[in-house]
Amino acid sequence: MTPDRDQRLEEVLAAERAARIEAEQLAERTTHELYDRQRELSLLAAVATAANRARTPEQALDHLLPSLCHHLGCPIAVAWLLDESAGDLRCAAAHHAGEESGHRGFVEAIRRRRLAPGEGLSGQVLSDGGALCLEDVRDELDLGLLRRHCLDGAIAFPVIVEGAVLAVITCVADEPLDFTPQVLALSACVCEMLAQVFERDRVEQDLRHEAYHDAVTGLPNRALFRERLRHALLLARRSELGIAVAVIDLDRFKEVNDTLGHEQGDRLLAEVGERLSRILAEGDTISRMGGDEFGLVLSRVRSVADAEAVAGRIAEALHEPVHLDGVPIGVDASIGIALHPTHGSDLGELIRRADIAMYAAKRARSGYTVYCPQLDPHTSDRLALASDLRLAIEAGELSVHYQPKVLMPGRALAGVEALVRWSHPVRGMLSPGEFIPLAEHTGLMGPLTSHVLRTALTQVRGWLDEGLEVAVAVNVAPRSLLDPRFPREVAGALRDSGVPARLLELEVTEDSMLEDPDLARATLKELSAMGVSIAIDDFGTGFSSLSQLKTLPVGTLKIDRSFVSGVCGDARDAFIVRAAIRLGHDLGMAIVAEGVEDEETFSLLRELQCDAVQGYLVHRPADAEALAAWLREVPKPPTAAHPRQLLAGPLG
Repeated sequence: MTPDRDQRLEEVLAAERAARIEAEQLAERTTHELYDRQRELSLLAAVATAANRARTPEQALDHLLPSLCHHLGCPIAVAWLLDESAGDLRCAAAHHAGEESGHRGFVEAIRRRRLAPGEGLSGQVLSDGGALCLEDVRDELDLGLLRRHCLDGAIAFPVIVEGAVLAVITCVADEPLDFTPQVLALSACVCEMLAQVFERDRVEQDLRHEAYHDAVTGLPNRALFRERLRHALLLARRSELGIAVAVIDLDRFKEVNDTLGHEQGDRLLAEVGERLSRILAEGDTISRMGGDEFGLVLSRVRSVADAEAVAGRIAEALHEPVHLDGVPIGVDASIGIALHPTHGSDLGELIRRADIAMYAAKRARSGYTVYCPQLDPHTSDRLALASDLRLAIEAGELSVHYQPKVLMPGRALAGVEALVRWSHPVRGMLSPGEFIPLAEHTGLMGPLTSHVLRTALTQVRGWLDEGLEVAVAVNVAPRSLLDPRFPREVAGALRDSGVPARLLELEVTEDSMLEDPDLARATLKELSAMGVSIAIDDFGTGFSSLSQLKTLPVGTLKIDRSFVSGVCGDARDAFIVRAAIRLGHDLGMAIVAEGVEDEETFSLLRELQCDAVQGYLVHRPADAEALAAWLREVPKPPTAAHPRQLLAGPLG
């Protein structure tokens, strides 16, 4: 051994010791890093689990806080949620580890706190949008709660969605903390994962809202309406209190859509929804059921008088016109109301009966109707009657009576109107008012119209064979004008009976044009092209517009009896009749006055240049046999012209 060798040996041993120490330190650092990574992965796994299992962001935050406390070594963690309506933070969840009474006191106090933007550490995060750390709480003057409970270190970090802070998570410790960049990076990762929970919740909320709300008005839709009504019925049964269901249908809404466009129609619906919402009491629900129909669950309706008061409030709310592109649009509605438990206790039953009442109000143009059993075609008694009506139509047991109309001034025959009658084997003679609405509700108007049409044409053929040329008018249901097969059916009935088309007139009401004006107009034009005359029945009582009237192939206007009966005693009725006659003549149409029962009315109508009259003064409705003698004696028109020409009056 030499000194040089001893020195080199010492150097080798020193290097070995240094390498061993470095290896041990590396192993220790690696172990710590692995431990830190394991803790980080454990925390991220906990966040992922909380995010997947939680149904709401609040639940995810509540599940996450214990893992945060464990990972960061903090005894307390608080989750704050943004209250978007108030613009401040509310405590959504809080967790404390251990049993120290000071910690528990802090958590109990913090659960009741709200923080304004800029208030305290979490409020500053809400304002600034970035994470904040406090290594010593004594440097933060606003955290009096922390100081009182001997808590010294804190970190707060935001959950940001689409650039907005929706939540703040704050972790506090009972000693000063040194938060490393790794901790801050991990906190940012946790926030990103939580942001996905908030985004998912927003999407789900949007989907739920879309599923249960109407896109045009923002009101509950039919599905949510039924849920609200089901809940209201449960409460009503427990408390033995009454509620009511109202169904509101806007009149002439389709005209707005057709004239101004669907965008303006949507604006009208939204305005109506807002007006109806303003009159609701607490606990009531308004819904757009679809189309132009709204539904209401009314919690303070106990009687018919209450229902009428609600209808009055609705009418008042809709009284002012809605201005669409500077055009004032009047809003009229038909309202049907059914009361619980008077009119039913079942959800579906109440809605159906309110719907029945609404259609009754629409037919009667009464504004509103409260349900009564007489309106319902589906009661056991009316179901039985509907079955009898179907059998009577199929067996040809319904009879047809005829009421003549005569030309003015000489009272020459202008034709007859076919009127259906039903002599029930048990109930006796039933008025049309007892079974026509029933036929409308049970889908029997088509077969009934067909039966009357063919019966009337067969009778006209019989009169022709006897040397009498008599034109017949047949009433047509609104639904028939929307049936593309109807013109072919009319053509087939004319062909089978051998009656010239010029001897058939079809009477339609103004309301027939409301549901689908374009289709109804096309049907009327096809019928007119066949040579069939078209008349508007009950003119003045419906909702037709002059713009529609001038485009229709109409030859005759029949003024409703409600105006004619008062023409001699009521100045307003006289004005309406005079205006209708002048309007019809200006449009090239003939005018028939219905319900003429005395010579005074006949004379006044003659002075007003009415073309023809119909009523008890001329002849009551009668069957063909009873009418035969009168038809042979009544003056005949000078020529066998088209009925439209016979009724042309001064335009002839």
